[in-house]
Amino acid sequence: MVYTKRLLIPDYYKSEKKIHKFIVTGSCGPHKKSKAIPLAVAMRDFLNIAENISEVKTILSKKNVKIDNIVRTDHRFPLGFMDVISINDSLYRVLVDKKGLCIKPIEKSQSNLKLLKIVKKSYNRNKKLQLGFHDGRTLIVDKDVYKTGDVVVFDLTSKKIKDVIQFKRESIVLITDGKNKGKIGKLQDYTIVRGSQPNKVVIRLENDTIETLKDYVFIVGQENPVIKLE
Repeated sequence: MVYTKRLLIPDYYKSEKKIHKFIVTGSCGPHKKSKAIPLAVAMRDFLNIAENISEVKTILSKKNVKIDNIVRTDHRFPLGFMDVISINDSLYRVLVDKKGLCIKPIEKSQSNLKLLKIVKKSYNRNKKLQLGFHDGRTLIVDKDVYKTGDVVVFDLTSKKIKDVIQFKRESIVLITDGKNKGKIGKLQDYTIVRGSQPNKVVIRLENDTIETLKDYVFIVGQENPVIKLE
């Protein structure tokens, strides 16, 4: 389906729900539709650089819009958490606030970096270790020094890992889902459950301590965040 009823869109969309009946649906891509923003919606309603879909398509046809350093011309392309957007000389990153996904401007010095959470490890047919990341990306690595939950600092130009941020106590985390999404704290403790129950973590905030699911936290640094979050 190309369009979705506006009454069903996520709360983080900056789109009026009652003025028009339908809104563009994201195409199949690296992020789940429920956790993504169609490029046209991002350009029109989040960034305000186009007034309608026709203007969005005109801008995209000039091939000046890049997502993670790759030119995109599909107005339905789904943007997800940590994606880097380049539109002419303007640079942005998809982040999370208390409502959900949001888009923040970033400096050029950070536009080549993307944080990728390791969600899967496996071996391919050649017995090479392959990492699977939260944005659908996969990468073959030589050494097994990574764990699921770790976050790598990825260079979008060289397509190589520059550093790894380990999932460990006292790491700085951004909560990406649940009622506490958008909050930044430190990983105080975690519990690995050997069963069907989800793993949980304890996060220390500035004036509080909360418990949430391990899947809801994204490591962003050890002593300081690697990227700008606000």
